[in-house]
Amino acid sequence: QSVVILFPCAMAPLAIAELSLCGLIARLKEVEHVKGIKSPSDEQAAILSTETDVKKALFEQLQAVKTDGVASFEKKIAK
Repeated sequence: QSVVILFPCAMAPLAIAELSLCGLIARLKEVEHVKGIKSPSDEQAAILSTETDVKKALFEQLQAVKTDGVASFEKKIAK
């Protein structure tokens, strides 16, 4: 048996500051996906515009990982 969680399409993406390491990686993957779309929607363009800030936040989180370590659930997702 599986559980499906649905999110409304019009739901605004989380602010970058609210994203965990896994969330930042997922956002960066989403940015890369949107880059391949010929005519992105306004929502997709908004995601695309966060690329630089996501990369900066990801870099900062990875620097913190060097000293603080990674949560076990994030290790599982990273594999």
